[in-house]
Amino acid sequence: MTARTEAVDAILAALRHVPGVRPAAPVTGSWVPFEADAFAIDIDDRGITVHLVVLAFPLAPLLATAGEAVREAVRGTAWEAADIHLVAADVDKAAFDPSEPGELDRTVGA
Repeated sequence: MTARTEAVDAILAALRHVPGVRPAAPVTGSWVPFEADAFAIDIDDRGITVHLVVLAFPLAPLLATAGEAVREAVRGTAWEAADIHLVAADVDKAAFDPSEPGELDRTVGA
């Protein structure tokens, strides 16, 4: 396993503990020999980009929490000081679920 693969695995593990987001990975039509969610993460010498599906609002604190989780996941790696870019690639309809009272009363960036 390469350092990059270990970093991706650590980021995915960290994001599993952030309620309200999930990796925006493509749907695979067949079995792949690795975790398909890894497609949502790009790591290179310029930084880390994580494509996310948003499952809840408000967006700003949710992305801040996800960013902190990613930063902690790469602590002690070659990407410890890398720029982290979070991309809200999609919003799941669950974010607009009317069964959650008050959720639609907030602005997206609140």
